[in-house]
Amino acid sequence: MKKINRTEIVRMMVLALLIISTGSCGSEKASGPMKIPVNIVLPEVKKAPTANRSEANLTIGETIDEYRGIPVYYNGTPYESQGRHVSPGGYNYGMKWQCVEFVKRYYYNRLKHEMPDTYGHAKDFFDRNLNDGDFNKRRDLYQFINGGVFKPVADDIVVYDGDDYGHVAIITEVGEDYLMLIQQNVGTATRHKIPFAKHNNHYYIMNKNVIGFLGRRTYE
Repeated sequence: MKKINRTEIVRMMVLALLIISTGSCGSEKASGPMKIPVNIVLPEVKKAPTANRSEANLTIGETIDEYRGIPVYYNGTPYESQGRHVSPGGYNYGMKWQCVEFVKRYYYNRLKHEMPDTYGHAKDFFDRNLNDGDFNKRRDLYQFINGGVFKPVADDIVVYDGDDYGHVAIITEVGEDYLMLIQQNVGTATRHKIPFAKHNNHYYIMNKNVIGFLGRRTYE
């Protein structure tokens, strides 16, 4: 029988902690764990950066961050809906200032992308009936599973399951062993660094509640 040294035991414990970490706006409920090979070499785990501001001095709807010219608005704690937000032309961004609202507003104003279906909760962005790399007609984007053969890129939308509503965030940077995300409706924690790994030509976002990601691609 092969002996497992102490370093290997610690590494496996860290992996287990990563897998049970959460990323949703709301309370977490049980969901099936992502299948991650135990022999992945884990990156160094660092704390996610947060906005260095006191929430006591913030007002609902105040700008607390921005990405490529698109502001992230403060939504208070606990998170509440402030009514629907639409563009001057009538495009539905979503409920102020939820995570979905920022994602759709960013895609519409920065990427000039309109989703055919502008409704639904965060986890509804992901269509579980599609295969890895299939085209999601409701969002007019390609869809990829977590642990699949497609690598995420900047501006992709990461989709979390895990509670009644889920959560969505936008990738701002793809490192060798991490992804940097920007998100709304998480207090002042607008930026999040999440471990990321490649194994046997498959790509893993190291959070069990990340079911996949969507983005624009050009294929022949």
